[in-house]
Amino acid sequence: MENPYSTRGTDPVAQAGGGLVTPGVLQALSGTKPWVQFCAILGFIFTGLILLGGIFMLIGGGLLASAGDRSSMPFAGFPVVMGLAYLVMAFFYFFPSLKLWKYGSHIASLLGSNSVNDLEAALDAQRSFWKFVGILVCVGIVLYILLFVFIAIFAAFGASSTMSVSP
Repeated sequence: MENPYSTRGTDPVAQAGGGLVTPGVLQALSGTKPWVQFCAILGFIFTGLILLGGIFMLIGGGLLASAGDRSSMPFAGFPVVMGLAYLVMAFFYFFPSLKLWKYGSHIASLLGSNSVNDLEAALDAQRSFWKFVGILVCVGIVLYILLFVFIAIFAAFGASSTMSVSP
């Protein structure tokens, strides 16, 4: 005999794998899925282009640095440094694109299953994306502040050294 006091059927925790996702949630997420995947694909494309640019800079800069007179090209190693910077940028551009792609994939799974578990996975992927982007923004702000301080110190040092020189 079945327990008449059972909470099965009314307890959302007991139905976690069931169809508790409302049609409004499904409609909102289905409207964002194409844009999320579009942005992820653009992110992958731009990551590839940045990667190619970095590789070309490394090769070109290496050729410049190895060829010719260094006195006529004092900054021949600059393209190599920029190529390495581009490779690092490509590395950091790849992960947000991957997180967006996972978010879109979880939305697709949710639209097929109408499961709360898939909704939680989609929202967790979205949380992961925004956490990564937030950390990158914070790091960028700190780097800009350090760059500003470095430029101010360099400018002050340059101004003081030119003032001390007498004509």
